[in-house]
Amino acid sequence: LFVRAHPPREPVLALYGEGFARFLASFPPAAELAYLPAVARLDRFWSEAHVARDEAVLAAAAMTGMDPARLAALRLRPHAAARWAWFELPAYSLWSRQRAGAPGPEEIDWQGEGALLTRIDGAVRWAPLSRGGCILLDACARGEALGAAAETAQAADPATALSLLV
Repeated sequence: LFVRAHPPREPVLALYGEGFARFLASFPPAAELAYLPAVARLDRFWSEAHVARDEAVLAAAAMTGMDPARLAALRLRPHAAARWAWFELPAYSLWSRQRAGAPGPEEIDWQGEGALLTRIDGAVRWAPLSRGGCILLDACARGEALGAAAETAQAADPATALSLLV
């Protein structure tokens, strides 16, 4: 049904399916699988990270020893291959276990979690991301200065270890 309603517009199939997660969210036969749209979104993130343009990466060491006021004023832009989101369901746990071919546990802690996917040295990598981490990246993507982005993330999620995110 999705393919009929949304045929490919480009010859690159790796880019196909942009609206699939939204389709699943409103597809009545999948209504009982509340996590499915989020898992599909993570699959899309993987594809987008895989085909994203190459860019130089800022080494964290470049910010070491920087004057705090200058550091706070920096406007860091997420890498072109970076994709992240916060999900109100354990979508990252479900997706990453399936992607790694790992057996699932008997029970999953049914709570929200975030995910970060990016491409490093030609390979797509993924990691869990705190709510504060998602908020920080959202703020940086909007062009906010690092200090303001960090304050917003810390206020929303006081447990966020900002030093581990930058």
